[in-house]
Parts: sequence; C-alpha cells; structure tokens
Amino acid sequence: MDSLPNVSLATAVPYVAAAYIGIWVILFGYLVSLGGKLSGLRRQVDVLADAVKAKGSPEQAKAKTKA
Repeated sequence: MDSLPNVSLATAVPYVAAAYIGIWVILFGYLVSLGGKLSGLRRQVDVLADAVKAKGSPEQAKAKTKA
C-alpha cells in the first residue's frame, strides 16, 4: 500500500467522469437492444395469437397482418 502514488483530485475527476459516462452509455445501449428484442417478440406473439384465432398457420396470419 505504501507504493501507490498520490493522485490529486483534479487529475482523477476526468477519469471518474469518463468511467461513469461509459457505464451509462453501455447501459443505455443494452436497454435499447432489449427494447428491440421485446418489440420483435411482441410481433411474433401477435402473429401467433392471430393464427390461433383463425385456426390457421402462423404464415397465413402473418400474411393477413401485412396486407
């Protein structure tokens, strides 16, 4: 522990701020990615629900939703 250099607060602040910003950017990107996956899953569930209602195949229901 005695071999650690003394770092002034003015020198450390930019590094700490950059670390926090980096973590927030990564977290935001992860949440956007999850949102996209959730949106895709919702579309698939809607297609399957329509297929069950129509008692047809999911491909037929998908074609109806696109039209």
